Amino acid sequence: MKKLVKISLLALIATVSINASEMGAKELFDAKCAICHKTTMPKDQNSVIAPMAQGVMFHMREALKDDAKIKAHIEDFVINPSKEKAICQSVNRFGLMPSQKGVVTKEELSKIADYMVKTFNMTPQGHKKMQQGMQKGKQNMFNQIDTNKDGKISKDELVAKKGFMANIMFSRIDANDDGFISKEEFLSFRGKKGKMQ
Repeated sequence: MKKLVKISLLALIATVSINASEMGAKELFDAKCAICHKTTMPKDQNSVIAPMAQGVMFHMREALKDDAKIKAHIEDFVINPSKEKAICQSVNRFGLMPSQKGVVTKEELSKIADYMVKTFNMTPQGHKKMQQGMQKGKQNMFNQIDTNKDGKISKDELVAKKGFMANIMFSRIDANDDGFISKEEFLSFRGKKGKMQ
């Protein structure tokens, strides 16, 4: 029985590996990257766990200019991420991504990097529109959490809407420590206490 289970597991692993190697660049990106790096604006900003793919590429294009340099950066950063190598300021909001070593092969990563360079060509106007959409989503979220409509969020309101983990987030967002989150504090919060942008 144990042999049968081992053989079944090995067959499953081999099938998954073969399927991954046969995937096209878009399918690889969708399977290995888009889980975190969305390509469309989510309705619920709470579901955002990493910067959008278009935003990442916008900042890489601004900083590196050259497609070959961008591709090399992606291939290096995904396997060996560090704050020193981070180009996007969103690392302050989301934290550093975990290394994908062992999750993605060099061949897959090369295909993904090519796909990203060819696909995500956001203009400055497009980036501004994306940021405006995110800000509008945050304004809507603020209005939903501020249930008594007094223009500020109490700890009780945040916990009622977002659960017990909101206790931890509250003190990080309340930059002036007055016991309430103002609309300005909420809209400008980027992940670190008092970090206004």
